[in-house]
Amino acid sequence: PVIENDNILFERFYDFKDKKYLDFITRLTVKSDNRVFLNQIKLNPLRKNKINEFLHKAGFKEVTFFGDFAGGPAGGDSLPLICAARK
Repeated sequence: PVIENDNILFERFYDFKDKKYLDFITRLTVKSDNRVFLNQIKLNPLRKNKINEFLHKAGFKEVTFFGDFAGGPAGGDSLPLICAARK
């Protein structure tokens, strides 16, 4: 989602060119002088099952996934994927 206020506009994009990694691209615009800052970094996208596996191996017993910050259900490949874990 775009973040915008009176001072800035922050945009983020994901480019899935590669099956193993994805490019996370951000653009920050400073409205007062229209300066634009671009950034790009490769990310290793972890899927729900892999995150669950890592957390259990690390000793977490209760692992719950959500599809939003309001606690809605996680499903399919929807973004975001929020995780709560307890030991």
